Amino acid sequence: MLIYKTDGLLGLIGDKERGKELRHTDRWIIPTITLVVMCSVMAAVGMLPGIPPLLDSF
Repeated sequence: MLIYKTDGLLGLIGDKERGKELRHTDRWIIPTITLVVMCSVMAAVGMLPGIPPLLDSF
């Protein structure tokens, strides 16, 4: 089993140098948009606990 030391900012695959090269868009905006889209789809089909589906066909 390999254990990697993580000192500082990490990139997408755990590479510190890649993390330093990422722009603000790559680091925050794209993942945030992805999270919002995924949560919206889950809400639409009724996969979120306690929330009825937003679309009747599901």
